[in-house]
Amino acid sequence: MKRFFFFGFSLFAISMFGQTTGTIHIEKEQIKERYSVQFSGQENGPLILRDYLVDKCLLNNKGLITSFQVIIEDRTGEWRLLRNQGGCFSAINYQALEQLASGSNIEFINILGLNDSGNKIIFPGMKFVLKK
Repeated sequence: MKRFFFFGFSLFAISMFGQTTGTIHIEKEQIKERYSVQFSGQENGPLILRDYLVDKCLLNNKGLITSFQVIIEDRTGEWRLLRNQGGCFSAINYQALEQLASGSNIEFINILGLNDSGNKIIFPGMKFVLKK
């Protein structure tokens, strides 16, 4: 599997990605590691990431998610790049994103994966605020 590398961190680089407006909604059930996450604002309907366990990857309603990266603005106003190291959008990576982005603006998130035909794709970049 090829790794995705991010070159040239700048506002110009951020603006190169297609963005739509949306919001992450997180619904946490009684089971500690069970979440339902929805990325709203997509033209073809929301991308829903289904429930997962700590050692499992999140499942996508279309295709297969293999990795992700996100740029956020933290509470001090600095921009940070967060990307997964484990090859999937897992509970550990999600919790790191949730902690880092608590109360912060997210400039974009790239979710990388495979479509239903097995071709590599980048799910649309989005601009949104994390809500708990």
